Amino acid sequence: MGVVAAALLFTARARAYRPFDGTDAAVADVHEVELELGTFGYYRRASAHYLSAPGTILNYGFADRFELVLQAFNFDQLDQGVTGPRDRVLGTGAFVKSVLRKGCLQDQSGVSLATENGPILPTINDEKGFGFSSGWILTTCTDDLIVHWNAVVNLQREARSLDLFGGAILEAPAQRLVVRDRVVA
Repeated sequence: MGVVAAALLFTARARAYRPFDGTDAAVADVHEVELELGTFGYYRRASAHYLSAPGTILNYGFADRFELVLQAFNFDQLDQGVTGPRDRVLGTGAFVKSVLRKGCLQDQSGVSLATENGPILPTINDEKGFGFSSGWILTTCTDDLIVHWNAVVNLQREARSLDLFGGAILEAPAQRLVVRDRVVA
């Protein structure tokens, strides 16, 4: 606990949130590490009920316009009479995210475009084998709104079925965020 408190107190710059699926068309700077921790949530899969927390995503900028993304999400089953492990680590993956077009998120004009691809990894106490994920992210910016458009195709582990995901994240520009009655730039 002391390490977490020290990291929070002595971090030169920190700003993040991730209460959603999807991402933006930007990557961590070279040799920069970003740690994203998700919130508590409730999840239902077939007839099973889970508490999920924390979702953990680690990003490492390993080259200009590229980052390594490692992710895992912990799920604790809430149902009575479970025959087997209650704890599952799901949504595991190791991806490479790359910026294909520098745009508004990189202080350039126009849209930012990125892709995120890599293996879906075996999970703990759940699915075995490997899958593959390919995602495309387009970010558009105006003075009043930033929109991160996501489209992802996943080849699932065991069933070898395709899952499709599409979504949009709406975000206020950073210069419009207000904290304790003062504007944060």
